[in-house]
Amino acid sequence: MAVDVENLTGNPTSANHLYCGTLACTVLGGSASDVLAGGAASDAIFGLGGADTVTTNGGTDMVDLTHSSGGPFTEHVDCANNAVTILIPSADTKSFTNCANANVP
Repeated sequence: MAVDVENLTGNPTSANHLYCGTLACTVLGGSASDVLAGGAASDAIFGLGGADTVTTNGGTDMVDLTHSSGGPFTEHVDCANNAVTILIPSADTKSFTNCANANVP
């Protein structure tokens, strides 16, 4: 049985504002500072560079803020008290809110 998902891809070099709806969502930001928001389902959110602001909004999301160039950046994440997984480079500054249940390897 197939599961519907939303896939949102932002501009690779300009700042993006991308928001998931009610379905499971994959969000791909760009190299600029993006505003990315998950939905109520389990989402995969990729910042791809820049000083991103991420709101998970529910579900066991995976937030990947790794980047191949630039930085270090200050990454802002609101986990909404959910058990999300956050991947972030060690050189970046972590500005986390409501992330006591987050897994940050």
